[in-house]
Amino acid sequence: MNKILNGQNINCIGVSEGIGGDRYAGFSDPLSACWQLGPDSYRVAFGDLVAFMNGVLYTDQLPFRIDVESGRKEAIPVVVEGRRGLAGFFQDFTLLMRVYYPEWTYSPDLALFFDCYLRHPEFGDWPSCFPKRGLANEKIAAEAYNEFIAELRYEARSRKVRRKLKKWKNGLVAQERSIRKKLYLATQGQGRLIPLRMEFFYAESAAVIEDALPRFNWHPEPHGTWSRVPYRFGSDVWAPEARPRIDAGLAMQHRERFFDNQRGVDATLFDAMVVYITKMENGGQHRANHFHVLFLFEAQRLKKSDLDRLRNLAADRWRRVTGGLGLSFDCRDRSDVEQLRRQRKWALDPLDCSDEQQFNRLVEYVVGYFAKDEDQMVRTKPTKRARTLTMGVRKPEVLSSTSQTDEGIWTGSPAVPAKPASLSI
Repeated sequence: MNKILNGQNINCIGVSEGIGGDRYAGFSDPLSACWQLGPDSYRVAFGDLVAFMNGVLYTDQLPFRIDVESGRKEAIPVVVEGRRGLAGFFQDFTLLMRVYYPEWTYSPDLALFFDCYLRHPEFGDWPSCFPKRGLANEKIAAEAYNEFIAELRYEARSRKVRRKLKKWKNGLVAQERSIRKKLYLATQGQGRLIPLRMEFFYAESAAVIEDALPRFNWHPEPHGTWSRVPYRFGSDVWAPEARPRIDAGLAMQHRERFFDNQRGVDATLFDAMVVYITKMENGGQHRANHFHVLFLFEAQRLKKSDLDRLRNLAADRWRRVTGGLGLSFDCRDRSDVEQLRRQRKWALDPLDCSDEQQFNRLVEYVVGYFAKDEDQMVRTKPTKRARTLTMGVRKPEVLSSTSQTDEGIWTGSPAVPAKPASLSI
């Protein structure tokens, strides 16, 4: 489990835990101190942070115009037609810090926000730390907010954040090349292969504290340090969100466990497998973590009914390695399969590897799902070099698993966690 649950100190300069021992002492329901589904969810706050930073990086507007009349300052919000301007984040912008977990790694734009915010302990009592209106020689809250936006923009230029974001997104091009190469090499010398495309995702809510993600408030301490303390939702509690939908590190652990130990109790799932490809994304209505998964099986080793059996084995294994939180979907169950087949866009029928047209259709189908942007790229990771795209091929007795990806400066290889002793895979 992450440090956030086991009470260890955070390895982050200037940041400390606000309470010791039982962090939920005094909470009648500890789950009420975790992120909830609903209008006050992690994803809503996270989406607000992304939108806020897009406004900082890709516009030049200031949130407020400061007028001085009769020796007094007045703040006039700058209205942006058709979208939420930066002034719209003013009242609650400090709440964006609630999505910050210092043990995670963030995309360059989000890391910029957190780094700059932590320089300002005066924001801990926002916005009452500054007067709403004031004399001409007094700094008012809107002025401090304008200055913070200007600071973010200055640091963004200094750090070349926009260039880094472009390079990060261009990593999808390298992922596309890796997918094409892997499929080409894996199918060389093969006759007929059977594709199985699945979606691995998670149940929405958690029933126990171990499956939920604690939510914190950040408070300034003397000498410029910060502490985080549990935040309890009020009476309007929805349901605690399942942690791996938010925690990319935990989701990646589940992926590694699924493809580890392929000679265990689920060996029949992997016996006929030629190659697998997985891509982690963060999207959907709640912007939850999920995986696109493709298996290619040797047709000569399967009967017609075996594909359903393999699908069920994969679904059950995913459920077990996720502690019961894992759900899955077989893409053959789409309602528009026949329509896609008539349009010659369906690519998951048995594959004749000598049929160049059919092979290319499969490649384009996989690339279209596994190397797309559509604002679903993962912005938080357990480590800077953790990978969202992983691929592997079957070899006798052991699996040679190679993770292929290049997401610019913000990617790499995750450590494979040890499996719990009670986990049977």
